[in-house]
Amino acid sequence: MTRRQLGAAAAAALLLLGLAAGVQGTESSQAGGAVTVDPWKIPDHGSPYADRQAKVGDSVTFKWSGTHGVYSIPSGDCPEKFEDKAPLKEIAAPKDDGEGTVKFDQKGTRWYACPVDGHCDAGMKIKFTIS
Repeated sequence: MTRRQLGAAAAAALLLLGLAAGVQGTESSQAGGAVTVDPWKIPDHGSPYADRQAKVGDSVTFKWSGTHGVYSIPSGDCPEKFEDKAPLKEIAAPKDDGEGTVKFDQKGTRWYACPVDGHCDAGMKIKFTIS
């Protein structure tokens, strides 16, 4: 196998690993990177989404089929009710087949969850640490 073929095979393997984990994209090493959570769905077999790292200036896009949405939540605790008022923030309203994107503008920890009844409690939430 040539170096080019090895590189392509390694990239394909990494992509497949990302698909299996429900998260695609790259963890950037400089501002302006992008992460895609695709598919954004209730995790299989109760496996939670892995915590992710990002940098100020990076963005994350959530993509889904079926009825889902995205809210910013203050912690890993699922809210009793999803409302677009502080400390919650609607990123993308629940709808069939959609997406929502967030750009990280400051350091800190951010949590995102699906506002559809029961989805957050079923593990449809993810944590990002932004540096």
